[in-house]
Amino acid sequence: MAKGPTGEIVPGSGCPDKPEDAQACGGAIALGAEDVRTWIGAEEAANRLGVKRETLYAYVSRGLLRKEPGDGRRSQFRRDDVERLVARGRKTQARRGSKGVVIESAITFVDDGALYYHGVDAVKLARLWPIEAAGQFIWDSAADGGSSAGVDPPGDHRAWEYPEAWAAHLDLVHAADAAGRMTPPLDRILRAFALLPREPAAFRMPSGGYDCQGFGRAAVAFEIDCLSSSKPGAPRSRSREGRPGDSLADRIAYQLLGPDPSAEIRSLLRTAVILSADHGLAVPTMCVRLVASVGADPLSSLMAGMCAIRGSEPGTGFLAIERFLAAGSPMTWSLQPDEDDPCSPGRLGFTHTVYDRADPRAEELLSQLRVISTESDAIDRKRLQRALATVEQVQTRTGRQPNIDFALATFAYATHLPEGSSEAVFCIGRSLGWIGHLIEAGRTSDRYRLHEIYTGPGPS
Repeated sequence: MAKGPTGEIVPGSGCPDKPEDAQACGGAIALGAEDVRTWIGAEEAANRLGVKRETLYAYVSRGLLRKEPGDGRRSQFRRDDVERLVARGRKTQARRGSKGVVIESAITFVDDGALYYHGVDAVKLARLWPIEAAGQFIWDSAADGGSSAGVDPPGDHRAWEYPEAWAAHLDLVHAADAAGRMTPPLDRILRAFALLPREPAAFRMPSGGYDCQGFGRAAVAFEIDCLSSSKPGAPRSRSREGRPGDSLADRIAYQLLGPDPSAEIRSLLRTAVILSADHGLAVPTMCVRLVASVGADPLSSLMAGMCAIRGSEPGTGFLAIERFLAAGSPMTWSLQPDEDDPCSPGRLGFTHTVYDRADPRAEELLSQLRVISTESDAIDRKRLQRALATVEQVQTRTGRQPNIDFALATFAYATHLPEGSSEAVFCIGRSLGWIGHLIEAGRTSDRYRLHEIYTGPGPS
């Protein structure tokens, strides 16, 4: 007997059609045996949910709605399924304090404290898959609305490389660092992307539009090569030295730590990148989709998300958390923390409006750090214990749980990555999701327009 992601019985899963057989199905409600008021037509269901009729069948395929044939060829949907989805939408909107535009997306699903990429548990995926496979899975699924997404890693593991012409722009950024103007990794990424031609002609398709997957592979590889400061004597990226066989995790570790990074660090980087890939319509992701919706090229759209990382919540705290941990200052948490205080838990990685309980991404990354610290010298145990003591104190005094921002900053701090590495790793991971959103947005003709409510003075 199959169940959908929220635990409800999925049609076609062996659930009986007769009430007397319901007991054998664990007490499931028998389809077709209830009062007709239990079922509503497709038009009414779509109106209640505020979606297109085609979307109803996507909900059915994901186990979120139950359907049975009505009169003739018309389908009917369980009223309580529809009302549950409506209530969930209201709860999500109230919890996020959001207003306005509702966008349909099949990329990320948060349910009962778990995060799913196209129905696959993101934590399990991050434990087992390489970055390349996770990215390809998100993109392939976005291209077909998730209808053919499987649970096995895609077989396409081609090397992720960028056009040779881009290397000249990267050299300019490296030269600025070599001249003494050192910048955090995310700043180097932004500077290098700003130098690229606005029209990524190499990815123009003859039929119009862009090869977003090809551009995505190039963009992520380029981001990775921006991580190193290229100080005199520092190693250049393996990807530019004719060794495309290295995995993305290997290349990130090489850029941040130099030759021969430990296997444990490479594994942690793989996990961190995949867990950062997507989280619904967070502000940077919404920026990507808004810019893409007006016909902008994928480079411009991607940069919109990059620029929004530091100005969104969560996402503002990476550098602040790293510096807070590095300072080793005594804790000064208030029992009723002021969110405007730069040292409040809410601004240092201890809040998230999506999860009622713990952030599963943070739990997984911190758990892996704990385990590895007992087995390998790749983790600075004193630094990790300092960060974990912070977690314990904040939980005790405020009840708050760490989010992915704090976990990434702890990872960077405990492994002696260069300052600012946590936000750069987050950006690389989130770029996988942003490309998925570009692909998904390209399948529709949606053009978003926010509606204002005027609050100024009347005409004089």
